[in-house]
Amino acid sequence: LDGAMLDGEITNTVERFWPVTNNVTEENPMHEGRVEACYVKLSDGDILVIGGATRHTNESSQTIERYDAETRTWSQESTMIIARRRHSVCMLNENEVLIAGGSTGRGALMSAEIYNVETRESKLVSDLPQPVKEGTLVMLDGIPTYMGGRSGGVNSARQQSILVYHRQYDSWISRTVESTLPSSASVVQRHDGSMLMSGGLYSENPVSLENDIWRMIGTRLKVIGHMSDARIKHATASLGTHTAIISGGLDAELNSLGSCDFVNLTEGSVGRFPNMIVPRGYHDLHVADVPVFGLCVFAIGGVQQGPSLTTKIERLCLSSETEALRSIVTDVEEESDIVIKQAYPNPTTDYITVTVETGSTVRVLDIHGVELHSTTAHINSLKLDLTQYPRGMYLVQTIENGNTSIQKIIKN
Repeated sequence: LDGAMLDGEITNTVERFWPVTNNVTEENPMHEGRVEACYVKLSDGDILVIGGATRHTNESSQTIERYDAETRTWSQESTMIIARRRHSVCMLNENEVLIAGGSTGRGALMSAEIYNVETRESKLVSDLPQPVKEGTLVMLDGIPTYMGGRSGGVNSARQQSILVYHRQYDSWISRTVESTLPSSASVVQRHDGSMLMSGGLYSENPVSLENDIWRMIGTRLKVIGHMSDARIKHATASLGTHTAIISGGLDAELNSLGSCDFVNLTEGSVGRFPNMIVPRGYHDLHVADVPVFGLCVFAIGGVQQGPSLTTKIERLCLSSETEALRSIVTDVEEESDIVIKQAYPNPTTDYITVTVETGSTVRVLDIHGVELHSTTAHINSLKLDLTQYPRGMYLVQTIENGNTSIQKIIKN
């Protein structure tokens, strides 16, 4: 979690979220505060942060920073040839990043370049056919493909073609699609190499939003359903092989949305998930297989009503993709089956007591979710011995009647 705007100021702060313990820790800051940057994850787990707006929102940056996942530190990696924000990037291979379009703060860009992670050098390649920003660049069947975006400011032209980059000939080829594509759509790359795109903005004055959901396989773009709300600045995440989730965003009046849609790609259907507790846009949506909870979706930060920023992180527990297919709701908001049980004393120096139903499973886990001890309760008041474990934080998980509960325990 890095960069962005805080109270109108661009920040360089970085935080790390630990989903098992629900802790957030401060990390080393970036060298340069930035917003509207692009991010790519490298094969070794490191992260590149590329360009963005710095200092004030009309000044674009050329700089590239690298986050070392092992040392948890940032280094000033290199620079792009052209400063840009609202651009698009994708990994061509393990060592090269294609960077296309964007804005200098004074207009959209046609330029594109390839950054080499090993040599830390960037070189210009063929320009895009037209200036474009706020689009999406993804790898489809091994070919860099740019879609969506707009050519400039308010009510500027939207793209009516998909742009494909052929590196062998260093050229972009336009492929016409049946309908105009919006800017600022939410896009996620699927496990099967396809792409899922939803929502977006057709015009700024008056505001015209999209509620279609598209799926693209190869060069074929097809509408597979419609969201419950037309939206922009929402988030999309792939849950697994057959499903995806779309959450939050802003409506045409710029109100934050809490609705969540569930996309079943196998059936081509769209259903409803429970609403988020905090309606939000501009947020991040992350899916993780957490040892304690199973498959979870995390909604992180963003803009809530006001507009004001939220620090809240929400978790939707699904156990598995199969369970997600059973969790679709229409208009009824369901509560999670994760409840908090009380284990005492907390903190403790030796023993804790957990009150459970007979036959329940009780587990002691470390902060990474690794099981240290497991037992079945034969009485309602179960005493657990923690004397053998070093000082630190532990998790006590109980499973009774199909419901899971968890509590953090401090061992002094």
